[in-house]
Amino acid sequence: MSRRTPQLAVLFAVCFCILPEVPAAPPHDASSTAALTILANRCFLCHGPDEGTREGDLRLDTADDATRERDGKFAVKPGNPEASEILSRIRSTDPDLVMPPPDSKIPRLTDSEVAAVRLWIEDGASYLRHWAFVPPQRPAVPEMKHADRVRNPIDAFVLRRLEQEGIAPSPQADPVTLLRRLNLDLIGLPPTVAELDAYLAEANGDANAAYEKQVARLLDSQHYGERWGRIWL
Repeated sequence: MSRRTPQLAVLFAVCFCILPEVPAAPPHDASSTAALTILANRCFLCHGPDEGTREGDLRLDTADDATRERDGKFAVKPGNPEASEILSRIRSTDPDLVMPPPDSKIPRLTDSEVAAVRLWIEDGASYLRHWAFVPPQRPAVPEMKHADRVRNPIDAFVLRRLEQEGIAPSPQADPVTLLRRLNLDLIGLPPTVAELDAYLAEANGDANAAYEKQVARLLDSQHYGERWGRIWL
């Protein structure tokens, strides 16, 4: 199966075939993401990491500071929205108490945003680490009926999804089609007659080695840089 599509095409296939299988985020994770996004947009400017703009010596971007007791009160009291000062402030109609304050020019929270913050506190006010700082977990490679088609772990995930959908794997593509796909994916140009003849001659011996040689050739081509470099220009 590794010869049917080049490396980049396989990665795209994984995005479309595997991501739908990822379990939905737990409810608490979803409420945390929604609430922290709202707080980041409305509150972190004055109650975030920047000491120069911080007001009231209060940080809402960290769990330790947001949930710390201050004179018998809590900005955020996990599990108890009504005892959380932040909720009373964002719901207040008193211009001297409401947050964000009117003179900040930051729009006050909408009813749906207030409800999202309330739900987050009710769920325990969890502070999720940013995904960039969460070590990725390598999933277990599934065992497949068509194990002979698995050339690398990605193949197994793609095949598993096909089996779940009741779709039989496509037959192995012929060498001409393989080389054409590879060329169009990597450099955007079809192979020349000479390149095709050379590949077919080598594929009659060790087909896998011949294919990998073509991958290396195309990745080393200036056309590969031209095709993919323009995306960033």
